[in-house]
Amino acid sequence: MSGGGPVSGGVPVASMPVERLLLGSVGLALFVLGVWAHRDRGALSVTLVVAAAVLLLLAVLLPRLQGLAGSVAGIDFQLSLASLPDAAVPAEAIGELRGRVVPESGSHAFDVMLREPGAATYAVVNLEDGRQWLTSRLLVFAVVLEELKHTECLVFTGWSGNDGADRLVGITSPADLRRAFTWEYPWLESGLAKAWEEIRSQDGYGTRALDASAANRLMQGTVRQLVAPTEAAVHAGHPDWTQIGQHTEHAQWVDARLLGSTLRGSLGHHRVTVRAVEEAEPNAVLGIPGRFVPLVDHGNRFLALVDRHAMLEDRAAR
Repeated sequence: MSGGGPVSGGVPVASMPVERLLLGSVGLALFVLGVWAHRDRGALSVTLVVAAAVLLLLAVLLPRLQGLAGSVAGIDFQLSLASLPDAAVPAEAIGELRGRVVPESGSHAFDVMLREPGAATYAVVNLEDGRQWLTSRLLVFAVVLEELKHTECLVFTGWSGNDGADRLVGITSPADLRRAFTWEYPWLESGLAKAWEEIRSQDGYGTRALDASAANRLMQGTVRQLVAPTEAAVHAGHPDWTQIGQHTEHAQWVDARLLGSTLRGSLGHHRVTVRAVEEAEPNAVLGIPGRFVPLVDHGNRFLALVDRHAMLEDRAAR
């Protein structure tokens, strides 16, 4: 997991200064060669100058091109440019949000998160290929994030598309995730409650608030409650149980499909592209319901979280 500080000045997005410099340099070199060859090799000179003009034109227009497509002699062609133009998302569109990226599952990510100082308005949870997070771990993680880090929004990403890139899946709140998981998988909440009861009884019922030490014990205790006391073969093939090493746990791997079917309407799919924010399209962000709106690039890759309420307050104050 990697931490992130308060947003200031804007969030830079993908740009292409190197490509433009390269095209411009090659174009200029070809132009000089064309002028030099003009006296002795007229045809070559014309070719070089034309090529130089094309490259220089591309260098100028590159930031505005998203792709080229057409057909020549019955042959279709398409040129896609993956980068976005040089730009920065205005800081006022994002607000002072502090985020955490949680790229892995398990105890390591949990321990690192607990050691990170300060609050986190949102956390980015990468589901990757759908075998990074178990429902049990994700539930405890959401509870701990809300209690210790005051996290208000969980941003889920996952691998998708032919290129397997990490793309936005959706957003929800820790409270909504807990509510949905409790309804769909009641044994998870039961395991969590028993683990918390154990912690409180061991501490003489003096523990009322969650701290880093109690959070670690809560994760371990919840998992212990969900591990099958009998042989793994008893639960083999049951969709609600998953083989983890030598044990079988009453939990499932979380992928985009399971997350969507469990959260249903609590999983927000609204998003806005960075281009819409840059071009100040009316209601690009303000017209979307909810407080938080994910900002993505043209490939649906998550860039930042926009605080819609902060934008409304800023507009009202003007």
